[in-house]
Amino acid sequence: MVELTGVCRRTGGGPEPALLARVVAGLPGRRFLELGAGCGQASVRLAGLREGCVIDALERQLVLVEEARLLVARYGVAVRVIAGDLRDWRGLLGGGCYDGVFFNPPYFEAGAHREPRDPLRAAARMTLHGGLDAFCAAAYGLVRVGGWVVVVYRGDGVGGCVGALQGAGFCVERQIVVETGGRGLVMMVARKGWVGPWYGCRGAVGEGMFKGL
Repeated sequence: MVELTGVCRRTGGGPEPALLARVVAGLPGRRFLELGAGCGQASVRLAGLREGCVIDALERQLVLVEEARLLVARYGVAVRVIAGDLRDWRGLLGGGCYDGVFFNPPYFEAGAHREPRDPLRAAARMTLHGGLDAFCAAAYGLVRVGGWVVVVYRGDGVGGCVGALQGAGFCVERQIVVETGGRGLVMMVARKGWVGPWYGCRGAVGEGMFKGL
């Protein structure tokens, strides 16, 4: 259990970070990256589940970067919090160096839904600084060939999530709908193919990582 600060609660205190951490903890490899990490809840949880891993957390909002660093210090885990925009991933992180990338992107298109008055909450919920396509493109550039991406998204957005992952070049290996707190969420696990986008990829996701979801 990760205790949230008031600032973290402003961006949402739902089940997504715990779901992400549990699934990513079941993946092979030891280098992982969270995109749009917010307060770093998922990365901190993952560090508690997988000792000895290298975990980076990228977040553009400086207020949340500081909160994430405080959370990391409070729990004494090995997570590096990086300030930056995921759309600038090449200059910030290079490319192809992670075994797995994971994220919980904003659920609602800017301009198509009412924007929350709280700017932190708005940035967490609305695609003000990049939506699914931007997240998936960054993940594809940052994960190694054969590596994984894990996404948690709203349950009614399955088609858009699959399309964004495939459009970036990932092979969707597994999807599962999770009913929690009266909301439907979908977990997507995809892989960067050995022979490029649209041609399929080798390997399979282990069933064990989804037990209890």
